[in-house]
Amino acid sequence: MIKDRNGREKSAEVIGLEIVFAISRQSLCRLMYRLNFKKVKKSTKTGFNDVQKERRLKFCRKYRDWTLEDWKKVIFSDETSVVVGLRRGSYKVWRKPDEAQIEVVTRMRWKGFMEFMFWGCFSWYRKGPFHIWKSETEAEKKEVAEAIDTWNREAEPVLKVIWEEENFGEIWKWDALTGKRERRAKRRGIDWYRYGKLILEGKFLSFVFRYNLAYPGTIV
Repeated sequence: MIKDRNGREKSAEVIGLEIVFAISRQSLCRLMYRLNFKKVKKSTKTGFNDVQKERRLKFCRKYRDWTLEDWKKVIFSDETSVVVGLRRGSYKVWRKPDEAQIEVVTRMRWKGFMEFMFWGCFSWYRKGPFHIWKSETEAEKKEVAEAIDTWNREAEPVLKVIWEEENFGEIWKWDALTGKRERRAKRRGIDWYRYGKLILEGKFLSFVFRYNLAYPGTIV
């Protein structure tokens, strides 16, 4: 029963019938409880391919001897989607058979809901800035497109000269591989450009610089 995932997922009824002397579900449950087994939701872990496993192993080995003082100089940042009024994942409640419809064991489900992307950062000593992403307006899209076009016009002749020196005889093509900036915005216009402008330039880098002055050797 405990050798593989299939055995672990079997119901009490099935296990009770499979043992040499078949026993009832109730008897099997009492036996399992005495052995300190409980039927619970299985843990969910992120799947990794071989390259990802190797990178994580390398990271763990590199920092395994770090002390708490070393980690105090690290600034962590991440982003996640937020659904207002909803908790992620399934969960269970304790109730009696005749309590299925009472308010304390039910949750409302609405057709419309508020969802947004949230970015934030923190360190041991300080809570850093945060940002709630708003959908990009048409005016903002136009402004960004003009800024990128301007950069591309100015950068192309410079990058072309460098490329031709390193790739003599090959035909020049101005695209993302040779340095051309292009937008591939995700939902709400969240991409490298807005991240750089709103997060890095607007909030994150200034926090990092100030933190590093107070705690030299800061790592992001």
